[in-house]
Amino acid sequence: MYIADLTPGPVLSDEERARDAAWLDYLASVTPDAAFLTKLPVLPVGWLDKEHPFPTEAPDPEVVYKLGQTLWDRENFMMGYHVCEFCEVPSPGFGVTVDNVPGILGSSTILVPGDGVMYSCPDLVFHYVRDHHYRPPDEFLRAVRRYERRRK
Repeated sequence: MYIADLTPGPVLSDEERARDAAWLDYLASVTPDAAFLTKLPVLPVGWLDKEHPFPTEAPDPEVVYKLGQTLWDRENFMMGYHVCEFCEVPSPGFGVTVDNVPGILGSSTILVPGDGVMYSCPDLVFHYVRDHHYRPPDEFLRAVRRYERRRK
């Protein structure tokens, strides 16, 4: 599913924002791991497809490593499988190994906190950057470089 990088979501009214804030507060109080809850504006990054060209450049090893660390904090597991449309033989569930632990990409999202925003990415963003040399926006790259794992 393609979404242009950094496209803002719908603008909420004050009433909708208050309702959402109350709901997020409630969920945080009853959810043991509420890291996926955010009151920050959410901006998409890395929702790519073959129909839309994207910027490329050789990946910075630090960014690849840090993106690998974000995989420990994935959210919304099993929202369906997404295949990499850029690989020769696309298949659901793309296998990777991070810190000697194997995993499957294509079935969850990553949230990366930025300066007053939260970036939402498919977990395949790791593969897109590492293997297809996708170059995300600068502000996202800065946020990734500062990323600290939430789960150990």
